[in-house]
Amino acid sequence: MGRGMWSRAACVAVLFLSAGCGEGGEVTERDTGRPAAGRTPGTPAGFTAQQAGPVRLAHPVAWKSVKPPEGWAYVALLGGSEAAARARVGVITDVPQAPSARMVSAAAITVVEVRTPGVRRGPDRRIRVAGAAEAVRVDYTYRDVVDGEPVGDPIRATDVAVVTPARKAFVVRVNGWEDDLPPAVIDQIVASLAATV
Repeated sequence: MGRGMWSRAACVAVLFLSAGCGEGGEVTERDTGRPAAGRTPGTPAGFTAQQAGPVRLAHPVAWKSVKPPEGWAYVALLGGSEAAARARVGVITDVPQAPSARMVSAAAITVVEVRTPGVRRGPDRRIRVAGAAEAVRVDYTYRDVVDGEPVGDPIRATDVAVVTPARKAFVVRVNGWEDDLPPAVIDQIVASLAATV
């Protein structure tokens, strides 16, 4: 599941390319029933709340935090190590500090698409995140790649690109094997997000 990481240089290049190529993916409005800005969401039963760099989030208690890679503020895994992880949530802070969440989202998903053939992505959806100026969610699936070929079972993933009122950007990424990461768990993680910067 390590295919979703990207370098800052790649993101900046993709950001400028996507910015010059027209609108791209559809953006739809979606009311998530989330608290209005300024109100902190609650922690679902069976979840634990964490301060993860620029964001407060909650994830299942069985997921354990590990040392994040460079450019990430937080990572928690279901499974003992990155190699054995069945699911994960991470906060990526080394992203282009773009003026819109949609541009940050486009850069994040484009890097995944370049590195991982066969990505099936849904539309960008504007969502409300407490404390954020704007946020965009994109759901997608992909397969790990070995020697250029997709292998294994599908991996379910969701990126939430957030821009804060101070114009700081970050991406919350949730991904895992479809059998270990039900859509309801992703929705609860996303509903728990609150920008704190």
